Amino acid sequence: MSDVLEGLKRAKALIERGWTQHTRARDAAGDPTHADSADAVMFCVDGACVRVAFETGIDGWAIADRLETALGKRGFNASIARWNDRPDRTKEEVLALMEEVIRGEKE
Repeated sequence: MSDVLEGLKRAKALIERGWTQHTRARDAAGDPTHADSADAVMFCVDGACVRVAFETGIDGWAIADRLETALGKRGFNASIARWNDRPDRTKEEVLALMEEVIRGEKE
């Protein structure tokens, strides 16, 4: 398994446990915190990539790049963080994108 695939799976698992918008990470009270903080329990897509990089040494930029490439194919040409933070975005859409990219990495 490639490092990026492993990173994508780990980032997706973080989002499954808790997703947020407008900050990389939040603590259990919902307050913003650093993505690499021990009290972080909710993550935006970008924050999940940062957390995975912090925990594993896997290149977080490479993980985010794969997700942004998939968004570009859908016509969204901005950062993964901007996509994550759109007012109409849902956790389910975030997880679906991540799963799509994970499947593509496996092929």
